[in-house]
Amino acid sequence: MLLKAFHLPTFAREYANVAMQAAKEGVTHEAYLHVLARQEASERAERRVERLLTESRLPCEKTIGCYDLSRLPAKVRISDQGEHVFRSNVNTHFGRR
Repeated sequence: MLLKAFHLPTFAREYANVAMQAAKEGVTHEAYLHVLARQEASERAERRVERLLTESRLPCEKTIGCYDLSRLPAKVRISDQGEHVFRSNVNTHFGRR
């Protein structure tokens, strides 16, 4: 099938179901294609995350909540100001642009 040749597995799997639903609801062709494209993009993103996690070899049970952040140096900790603190530290060390 042509969709498989274009490496669009979600389109190939879902196009008939989405077409029937679109016909029942009177959806335009553009909206029908948009739904399929959104599904394809979503599944590709999920597969990418799974692939990158596997390649990273990071332990799955570790999360940011597992770490004792109080043990980090003060320069590394992120306060309520978040990115502002980071940017001001970068500007201090590397100068403003």
